[in-house]
Amino acid sequence: MFNPFKKKQYIFSINTGRAGSEYLSDILATAKSVWAAHEPNPQMIGKYLKLICENDYQSTYKDRRFKADEVKKIIKKSLKTNYIETNHMFIKTFFDVVVNELDNIKVVFLKRNIVDTLHSFYQLGYFSDRNEAWKDWMVSPYARTAAIPCFLEEDEKDDIGLSLAYLIDIYERGYRFMEQYPQIPVFQIELQDLNNVEKVKELFVNLNLTSTQTTFNVTGQRKNNRKERKKQIGSKEIAKEYIKERAVAYIDKLEAKGYEVRNKIVI
Repeated sequence: MFNPFKKKQYIFSINTGRAGSEYLSDILATAKSVWAAHEPNPQMIGKYLKLICENDYQSTYKDRRFKADEVKKIIKKSLKTNYIETNHMFIKTFFDVVVNELDNIKVVFLKRNIVDTLHSFYQLGYFSDRNEAWKDWMVSPYARTAAIPCFLEEDEKDDIGLSLAYLIDIYERGYRFMEQYPQIPVFQIELQDLNNVEKVKELFVNLNLTSTQTTFNVTGQRKNNRKERKKQIGSKEIAKEYIKERAVAYIDKLEAKGYEVRNKIVI
């Protein structure tokens, strides 16, 4: 039974996109007294992404704070105890807003093998002229708010190189978040662990969520929801060995410059 006096809980996700965030939402949505969505409105894309690319967070805060008001409206109307949003825009365009305006926040830091993620980005034409939609969703690795400088040489600024720099920046943004907000519980989990019932049970305990039988029916039922999109844009193939070589070389470059990134990503 709904208790209007029970303290609300807000759960968000740090992830790169194409990391299983919709699958995560599907699993968490099976818990009791939950309102859950992958990328609910307002999605905080487009002009809000441009704001944090061209300016610092503080100077654009007032233009983005309405997101917290919308979250409050949703959870109040839903009559649920838990609000869950796995939108990868959280770490880009509204993490500071919800942390400052809401109480009782938890975060799931969802990680996927960076080679597999890069491969998916390439197939979908991200950071290329094969696909225009990514521009509303993917923050530039040269953004003013970037967590790590982009050190790509001119001949490395292709879709693989830019996607790689983007992915590493998102991981760095995640760790920066953990340093800036040590009071916020952040639970790190790999995509493959969402197929493991015991790992899912552990995640639910950490998030103070109550599982149901549906939770375990959904676990292991991950779907590739971009197959049709790949067909539409004329998905191209590329050897994962080449992608891994590019990733390792760029990570080596960052490490040589004093940035510790290898132990923060899955490769």
